[in-house]
Amino acid sequence: MEPTAVSTPVPRLAPDASYDAVVERLFRQNEFAIKYDLEAMQRAIDVLGLERPARRVVIVAGTNGKGTASAWLHGLAHDAGQRVGLFTSPHLVDVRERMRVNGVPIAPQEFTAVVGALIRTFGDPETSHAGRALTYFELLTLAAWQWFGARDLDVAVFEVGLGGRLDATNLVDADVALITALGLDHTEYLGETLDAIAGEKAAVSRPGRPAWVHRELSGFDEAHAALTALGADVRVVDGPPGDDPISCTQALAVAAHIDALGDGAPTAPAYWHQRGAAVVRWPGRRDVREARGRTWCVDGAHNADAMHALSAWLDRRDGRGGGVDAVMAASPGRPLDAFVAPIARHLRRVHVCPASAFRSADPDALADALRRAGVVDVVVHADGADAFDACSLSETGRAVLVTGSLYLVGQWFEWSGATAEDLAVVQDGSFLNRS
Repeated sequence: MEPTAVSTPVPRLAPDASYDAVVERLFRQNEFAIKYDLEAMQRAIDVLGLERPARRVVIVAGTNGKGTASAWLHGLAHDAGQRVGLFTSPHLVDVRERMRVNGVPIAPQEFTAVVGALIRTFGDPETSHAGRALTYFELLTLAAWQWFGARDLDVAVFEVGLGGRLDATNLVDADVALITALGLDHTEYLGETLDAIAGEKAAVSRPGRPAWVHRELSGFDEAHAALTALGADVRVVDGPPGDDPISCTQALAVAAHIDALGDGAPTAPAYWHQRGAAVVRWPGRRDVREARGRTWCVDGAHNADAMHALSAWLDRRDGRGGGVDAVMAASPGRPLDAFVAPIARHLRRVHVCPASAFRSADPDALADALRRAGVVDVVVHADGADAFDACSLSETGRAVLVTGSLYLVGQWFEWSGATAEDLAVVQDGSFLNRS
């Protein structure tokens, strides 16, 4: 990626900076030059003297389902009585969601101390001890690694950000790797074929160490070949044939949990698949909630493959075929006709808005794609809050689907009044059925 110039000078972060000041400064990191490499990240690791963040480390790569697999691995470890850290992205309402121990997000004061120190050491392009200013994601990866390492963890689960081979998380040197469903996404960085993408993502594995794949998930053949070529100990989860991708992803995590948890792992996969559903809640993914008098189906599907899976889920959920209203957005660079085609037949009234204030496909272009797909009732809004308000006041009585972008899902949770603590991964009933 070509460097991005700084638009305005960024002030140094004061030693006594508040949580809000640290977060604001962190969000400006990608104004600096970004390079898709690991050299600066390795320098930072060496400067900090970072060692293993936990006794067992698991890394999860893939196009779709990374977060689901990571959350299930976390939930199973927690339910087995182990101390477990979880690093995921993106967040929905608060950046602290990205790093949790035993389901609880890092506290604001801890985040301020850890991330603030990293910004002062590695965040300035003129004084960085890493040779260049580290990016937003690199700083957060370091923060999670450092924070986990001070907490005597049995297991740490890291979800890859982008790709795998050159992702900051790949330097953690995991004991176990999982590769979830593959698809043609981020092709400008990862390559334009599944073989190329599989090679990038399989690189998070290590020779001779377990690497898990599911036969029914897309890209299985390519992932298996890439892992084999790298010398990983490839382990395959089978069937049932034609099963839902989310269920297959959950089964992948259940099968891998014995390797992931080490000697303390329970050994009854059927039991643990049932237990996972009881203890794991992954917010914003097939997430049905009640708020402001409406039923909302909140799902962060953000590419065509995920939309196909979401369409199949809606088929199973909507027995009467009444369809749903929707709030939709998309990230830039999506082929919009292919993006909306799988789900168009479920949609009745669609409220289109930007995915976020900073990065979004043109809402008018998305609305045009929906109309070409046969959706007649499409309204464009200036932002997500306007769209959610319009749905809450509507008298159609239909459930409302919120989809197309995890950033839009985050806007919905903010609109609904959720906090980072409400979005804990361990199932506890909080923020469920809140109106």
